[in-house]
Amino acid sequence: MNNEIVERLRNKNWDCYLISDPIKDGEYITVEAKKEDSLIKVALLYCCASSNKLYKYLAESCDYILYQGASYKQESYAYNVDAIIRPLNAWLAPE
Repeated sequence: MNNEIVERLRNKNWDCYLISDPIKDGEYITVEAKKEDSLIKVALLYCCASSNKLYKYLAESCDYILYQGASYKQESYAYNVDAIIRPLNAWLAPE
């Protein structure tokens, strides 16, 4: 989280003000960031192969759901989710 997501956000002048402790059940961590009047929340999953229930839960509060590793049947896990979902290595922090 710190070496990838937070660094990318800070490089785009986002203030990362809240990083959660890792959540063991579901294996994810989140960060909240602000820039001027904009707020975003990013979740980082351990891997793409997480339950659809977890993706939907995270989408309730997160703008971006990222995962480590390769995109393995993402559409099978992250269907009907209203958040931007990407592998971490393909994510660009917003301006």
